[in-house]
Amino acid sequence: MKIRIAQLIVDTNIDSNRDKILKEISQTKEDEWIVFPEAILSGYYPSEKEYTKKLDRDKIRTYLKEIEEHVIEKRCHCLLGSASTINQVWYNSIYFFSYLSKSKRHDKKYLSKLDKTHFVSGEKLKKYSLGDIDFGMLACRELIFPQEWISLKQSGVKIVFHLNNAIQPHDILWKHILISRAIENSIFVVSVNNGEKLQKLGSYIIKPNGKIIAETNTGCEETISVDINLNEVTDDLSKREDY
Repeated sequence: MKIRIAQLIVDTNIDSNRDKILKEISQTKEDEWIVFPEAILSGYYPSEKEYTKKLDRDKIRTYLKEIEEHVIEKRCHCLLGSASTINQVWYNSIYFFSYLSKSKRHDKKYLSKLDKTHFVSGEKLKKYSLGDIDFGMLACRELIFPQEWISLKQSGVKIVFHLNNAIQPHDILWKHILISRAIENSIFVVSVNNGEKLQKLGSYIIKPNGKIIAETNTGCEETISVDINLNEVTDDLSKREDY
């Protein structure tokens, strides 16, 4: 399984974000999984009171469709974040697009205080599947709720994609949590953060034994591709031999 992490700067300009996403997808290889940060399409600035009121829901919907079509054309798989609406209600969402399946969507369940001024909470986290690959999708602070990771592991998930937008200095502490989640559950963890200049927490691909096999620099845009083997995941934790 080939994973491509695309640590991009999450701009306030939707057109610019869309262009960067399409450029990265155009460089993605067949059957590669490309992963972007939280809200990479819509932008993410919930500290502004008019945040979602300024967003063009029709443009977001159009661009999401365009991105999906590009993914299908490139015969790859893509996870990206964007604010989006259902029945005029805003959610902080993760989208999964693939040439092999219909699109899938996770709406962020555990909203921050700022998120709650703009978004409605999503439903429970769950397992998604593409062929024999069972995976989970989490957004930003959903990282810090271990019960959700345990539930995903028990459902058969082998890899969790964590779309992040954590650019405060203290967020560097989350690196240790990401490693812990991988070890605790014997799963692969793929975390992709906003490459904004204030960033201290990077983007990572972490093996089930906690070893980091890909790590970006911080405060910049960077893309890294890595091959992983899901057979390294131990399904029955009582029988693991790496610890």
